[in-house]
Amino acid sequence: MTKFQISVKAIIYWNDRYLLRKNERNEWELLGGRIENIGENLEYRLHTELLEESGISIEIIKPREPWFYNIGNTRTVIIAPYYCSAINVPDILEDEDGGVVAWHTADEIRTLNMPYGYFDSIQGVPPRNSFSAIPETRENEMLLKPKVVKPWRPYPEFEPRIIVNSEKRVDRNIWATISTTENVRQSAFTIAKKITTAELIDVTFMSFSIDSSNFLVEYLACYDM
Repeated sequence: MTKFQISVKAIIYWNDRYLLRKNERNEWELLGGRIENIGENLEYRLHTELLEESGISIEIIKPREPWFYNIGNTRTVIIAPYYCSAINVPDILEDEDGGVVAWHTADEIRTLNMPYGYFDSIQGVPPRNSFSAIPETRENEMLLKPKVVKPWRPYPEFEPRIIVNSEKRVDRNIWATISTTENVRQSAFTIAKKITTAELIDVTFMSFSIDSSNFLVEYLACYDM
């Protein structure tokens, strides 16, 4: 049984620009944070993280397809993105964790050092799994906050499960644990092909959620009738 940490991220579009943060690995990423406690609500966590870290209040519009982010071959995190609108944005943006926060146009984003999955999430296309060559370590984090020592503690981990619904069958027992060598959509295709002998046309992402130990990703399968 393979489990992973979950990080919720906000795709915030405001005044024709997207809000991004440069992290300790010198990568641009979406703002957000990891799930810190079992049973924590994903959307509540995203609201509080943005408000506490940068003073931004948001309205969550809809989820977008999740993906795997492998950080320096030392840690794999599930990125769970939400498309959001900004309700209130401070005149001066600061990042409590010490990163650089800035607005970027869609054209500017194409030139940034950014994991593919974040770029895909912003574009609203099926995201690719992404890899950072730089590991996530206490030393890298301290490059941003050299005067602050933040104790590291284990984040809860969840087993990712794919659930496929179709007009042929709706069964929450049809699921699979996803390998980091394939993306979430590929796993949905694999399961959907097993439901019926009809030709599979496509799978459509619907939603994601967590329970006490699982990260559930739901798709709708469309077949050639």
